[in-house]
Order: sequence, then structure tokens, then C-alpha cells
Amino acid sequence: MVERLSLLKKALWSCYAITCIIFTAIFLLGRFGSITGGELGYLIVSAIIILATIAITAFVLGIKSAHLSWVYPILVAVLATLIGPLVFWFPHHEVSLQSFLAGTWQVFFFYLITGFVSLGIGKGIGLLIRKKHEK
Repeated sequence: MVERLSLLKKALWSCYAITCIIFTAIFLLGRFGSITGGELGYLIVSAIIILATIAITAFVLGIKSAHLSWVYPILVAVLATLIGPLVFWFPHHEVSLQSFLAGTWQVFFFYLITGFVSLGIGKGIGLLIRKKHEK
């Protein structure tokens, strides 16, 4: 039982670490890279990478039944929502909180739903795998 908990913690921390590395790379590329006039392309490519990361890691966390796996989609949705404004708008424009929230809540829920759906699918498959091994 202790070994299983150790594996679950390793899976949880490795998924969080991979996600943080990917988000940091996307942020640094956007903030310090040479993006001139390609903001939309950058946001589309980063959204695709972020969605793939959310789907895969939430799926793995769901299969492994990791502790606090429900926190992952919330954390990633917050980070994904903040990437665009942190890279493009905040450094150059004074943005009020009201205008920021008006434009980003849809993006937040899009990433949040993706994370929870992937987590649910992973939990369902993990439950089927555990039932099969119990027989």
C-alpha cells in the first residue's frame, strides 16, 4: 500500500512539473522571443499545446487516482487564462481588472471543462482497470 501511495505521489508531482515546464516555456517564448505581429498565431499554437498538455496529464492523473487530482484542471485553467495577458497586454497597456475579467472568463471555462472531462475519462478507465485486476 505504501508503494502504491508513493507511485501516486510521483505521478501527481511529475504531471504538475511537466505542466509547469511547458507553461514556463510558452511564457518565456512569448515574452522574450521575437514575436512581431504574430500574436494570434502564438496564442493559437500555445492553446493547442496547452490543451494537449491538459488532456494528457489530467487523463494520467485520472487513471492513477492521484490525490487532489481535481485541483489540476483548476490550476491549469488559471495559468492558461493568464498566459496571453501576461505576454501581450499587461506589459504594454494598463488593463483594468473589469476589462480583463470580461474577456477571459470564457477562456478559463474552456480550459477548465477540457481538464475535468479528461480527468473524468481517466478516472473511468482507471476504475475499469482496477475492477479487472480485482477479478
